[in-house]
Amino acid sequence: MERDIQKDLAEMLGDVQMVLSQTKWDQPQQMNIVQSILPQLQALAKTLQEESGRKTVIYFLPYKSSMWDSLESVYLAAKDDPACEPYVMPIPYYDRNPDTSLGTMHYEGGQFPKDIPITDYRQVDLQAVCPDIIYIHNPYDYANYVTSIDPAYYSDKLKSFCKLLVYIPYYITSGAMGEGQAMCPVYEHADYIVVQSESLRHFFDKRVPLSKIVGLGSPKADKVINMCKNPPPIPKDWQEKMAGKKVYFYNTSLAGMLENTAVFFQKMRYVFRTFAQHPEVCLLWRPHPLTMATLDSIRKPFVAEYEALRDYFIEHDLGIYDDTPEIEPSIAYSDVYLGDSGTSVTALFGVAGKPLFLFNNTLHSLPKPEDWHSMILDSSFISCTMSPQILSWMVLGSNRLFYSANDDYKYEYAGELHEYIGSGYYWQAFSIGDKVYITPHNAQEILVLDKAEKKLERRIQLKEFISKPEAFAGALQAGRYLFLLPTLYPAIVRYDTVTDNVAYVEGNMEAFLSRVQTCWRRGGACIWRGKLLTVAANGRQVLMIDCETLENTIAELPKHQQQGCMTMLPDGEDIWLLPMIGKCILRWQPKSNILQEYTEFPADFVCCNIVNGVPCEDFPFSNAAITEQFLYLSPAWGNQFLRLNKATGEIISWQLDIPETKQIFGGYYSTNYPGYFLQEASPGIWHYLYTPERCIYAIELATGKAKRINIEFSGEAIDQISAGFARLSPWLRYGCCEDVFNTLDGFIKGEIHGHDFDYKENLKAFGEIAANNDGSAGEKIHLFACEQLSRKGGNDP
Repeated sequence: MERDIQKDLAEMLGDVQMVLSQTKWDQPQQMNIVQSILPQLQALAKTLQEESGRKTVIYFLPYKSSMWDSLESVYLAAKDDPACEPYVMPIPYYDRNPDTSLGTMHYEGGQFPKDIPITDYRQVDLQAVCPDIIYIHNPYDYANYVTSIDPAYYSDKLKSFCKLLVYIPYYITSGAMGEGQAMCPVYEHADYIVVQSESLRHFFDKRVPLSKIVGLGSPKADKVINMCKNPPPIPKDWQEKMAGKKVYFYNTSLAGMLENTAVFFQKMRYVFRTFAQHPEVCLLWRPHPLTMATLDSIRKPFVAEYEALRDYFIEHDLGIYDDTPEIEPSIAYSDVYLGDSGTSVTALFGVAGKPLFLFNNTLHSLPKPEDWHSMILDSSFISCTMSPQILSWMVLGSNRLFYSANDDYKYEYAGELHEYIGSGYYWQAFSIGDKVYITPHNAQEILVLDKAEKKLERRIQLKEFISKPEAFAGALQAGRYLFLLPTLYPAIVRYDTVTDNVAYVEGNMEAFLSRVQTCWRRGGACIWRGKLLTVAANGRQVLMIDCETLENTIAELPKHQQQGCMTMLPDGEDIWLLPMIGKCILRWQPKSNILQEYTEFPADFVCCNIVNGVPCEDFPFSNAAITEQFLYLSPAWGNQFLRLNKATGEIISWQLDIPETKQIFGGYYSTNYPGYFLQEASPGIWHYLYTPERCIYAIELATGKAKRINIEFSGEAIDQISAGFARLSPWLRYGCCEDVFNTLDGFIKGEIHGHDFDYKENLKAFGEIAANNDGSAGEKIHLFACEQLSRKGGNDP
């Protein structure tokens, strides 16, 4: 349309030129005007005639050849468009020196596919060319402290050279984005940010206008989808190993390896052993390309162990060792994904319609018959100590609800709370009047159930402030009110169970949050004298909110030694503050703002990091039982129970008739803490959840005598726990998780407990996080960019 207008304008100017040249002018002044105008009109007419056939010039500026797939399908669409003239111009990048200055330069122009013509950046002056559109896949500019593209190609400069600057992410996700991607320098200068789905638009920082973010799909998905439709020839040395066999793609990711390298290598051995017993299938192992470099850089003691594992796999011919430069052909050859959930490879398998079997890297053996009990109370369930959970109603990590009719820890199945069965969508259940209220952890809604009918009545939707997990740390009840305490959600939420009214206390919620041992931790909180109290991460201030009016004040605590507060426990006019880190217990009198410190711990009381076994000072206690005379302290990462004499301040070891204190990282009986006190069942008798055995102990505080109470589930309840293939969460849409019911060995044999894999359901689920997942995302992105260019004034120079 625009070129037609240009052509018409050129013809009109030609007519004017002809009229002016053939007209006889009498006055000399008029002749001078005509003679001065006529050459300019002639030049303009010539230019417009030339421009009516000008093509749209598009430059693609990748810097890593391995990331070319994030732009490739857009380039192919532009290449097939006769109105466009696309160029692929790889740009150089640098390693950064320790002082952040630019170090070694890298240029990967020679590493791109042979069918992609490469333009040498040294031969092109972008400012002179002035492309109509520039596509980039690096969002960081100066803000990457490991590498940097050449500063000549930072986005502020590129924006000044072109009419339209478009950023397409170099990654694809299974439904979420990393926090580091929320705000990057490129976002300020890019005209458009292309994301794989509309659902990802709200992951970005509020400073990024939503009008810039468009959910058109991912070129990375295009490449996999189209290659699965037309796989390339299988390498000759792979053909015999694959012939007639189901191919299992084993992905060993960097994130999984770095989380706990020793445990990760044990998992690899378990996988190799299992597949050695199944010659009827083929294992294709693809380690991350940077595995060796990463180990050599930050896990050097594990280099030799990894090399031995790799060599054992190859020498014993356990399968296919895949170190090819591109992952997409291997996905096309494979039938099933095995490996971590936190990797973009899961999204590629998902959009290709292939099953995901997601590993628990801490499982290294088949379960024993009794181990099903550990699945009932998984580690995510037993990690919330903010309010007792094992009472009349209980929410499990699979978002299933159970009830105990006689409050005797014998449970029946009540129903599922959500189609997502991923761990921790909801955490707590509060029985108030004739209703049961389910409060969220990852979700952003409160559920209301009819207690008698055990049916969901309504969902109370909260403001959807965030699009990632770990919204709330837990909830506390204050009469008719439920208070939701945030982790990453930007407000404290008060829900009125009488009126359904929802109120928000907003402010600097980050002040109450800290990152300890890779986990988010918020300061302790409690209800005291009609107020919600919560401690800041620095342990120096307490936010006090009136439960009725929501008026709030900040109390400044007197100077003390405690390094953050993990748990707050009301005790009459006092409040006990148990430490997040270190050996200092505080007794605070809010009315007078007086503090007492208790630091004389037994010499043999120590803490140990549950993940790596290294001595530390983190998380000494989970909570405590309080009597008139004593504080009975339950250990978290501490190694023993303690008793604090409230009158004298003496702290001594407290011996109980329960198994030894132990924390278990991973396995079927993984624990975060040995346990915590639930409630006072009768005078002097407290019920204690002992997590290593998933049971209750009724403890007589005065004597330390304890009686075991088993947590029991009906047969129907147990049947409802195992979901098989299902929707997992908004951040990983569909798959089957390895657990006590669905083992690797059983999965290879085709034994699925729960739902079998559903191809259509899988595609539907991943379609929600990948627009145009028919392989046409690149084409749609190209058409969109050309349309926006036209609206901005076309390809006029």
